[in-house]
Amino acid sequence: MPVLLYKMEKGKEMSTLFTMRSMHVSLEIWGAIFCLIMAFCMHLSKNFPLGKRKLLMILDCSVAVLLSMDSIAWTFRGNEGILGYWMVRISNFLVFLMSDELMLVYHLYLCSYFSDRKTS
Repeated sequence: MPVLLYKMEKGKEMSTLFTMRSMHVSLEIWGAIFCLIMAFCMHLSKNFPLGKRKLLMILDCSVAVLLSMDSIAWTFRGNEGILGYWMVRISNFLVFLMSDELMLVYHLYLCSYFSDRKTS
C-alpha cells in the first residue's frame, strides 16, 4: 500500500498527515477504547455470574492495556533519545506480558465455563 510523500529539498521526504504509522496507532487506540467500553458494560450487566463477569472484565481491560501499549510502541518507534528508547522498551515488555496474561485469563474463563456446563 503506497504512502503519499512530498519531496523536499535535498532528497528529504515529508510524509502526509495520514501515514501508515498514524493509522495503525489510531486503530489501536480505538480498539482499546472499545475494550474499555465493553468492560464497563460487563460491569453493569447482570446476565453472567459474578465469577465469569470478573474474568471477562479482566480480559477486556487486559486487551485495552495491550493495545494501548502497542500504540505507544508504534508512536515512539524510531525516535532518538532516552525517552524514545525507554518508552519502546517498556511498552514492548508490557505487550509481551499482557499477551501471556491474556492466555492465562482466557484459560481460566474456559475452565469456569466448562466446569459450569458439566455440573448443570
